Amino acid sequence: MSDRPPQHPLMPRAQYDEWLKSLPEELCTFCEWQDYQIVLASTNHWLWILNRSPYWKYHTMLIPRRHVVEMSDLSVVETGELFTIYAIAVDALRNFQSNLPEGERTGKYIFFWRFRSEVDAEVSDQRKLSHFHLHLAPDRERMFDPLLDKDAHEVDYIPLLNIAKRLPSQVNTIYNGS
Repeated sequence: MSDRPPQHPLMPRAQYDEWLKSLPEELCTFCEWQDYQIVLASTNHWLWILNRSPYWKYHTMLIPRRHVVEMSDLSVVETGELFTIYAIAVDALRNFQSNLPEGERTGKYIFFWRFRSEVDAEVSDQRKLSHFHLHLAPDRERMFDPLLDKDAHEVDYIPLLNIAKRLPSQVNTIYNGS
């Protein structure tokens, strides 16, 4: 299998996983974005790209040009510029959405990232890129319902509050236990 992306820029998840596994282990397709990504817009420190294996229609991603693993690894300049590329992407999605047929339009967008710990790599045979990235897509009504845990409100939150109480003194804790 070639290390270049297939002709069609978007792939089903299984095809994407196989393609990603066929690449050299040390290769980051986000760092080598010129060869592997379809860039929709860019700034000095960020790229807005198509997701090659979209979770939903019109699923895109924001990636920093510099390889960082966690959001907290971003510089102050990169963090500030994130809001610039986000505004560019959302404005473009809004304009794009306004031209879609009535049933395809949405005025809502989801913006998220998943922090993957080292443990995640052990439980999956899929190759995951460590390059930090943010997902951005038009939201559909009730899209996350299948993912919601109906019993989430019953969790024991006291251990988390106890950890919060032990945060460094420069962090202001709002919850006072009442």
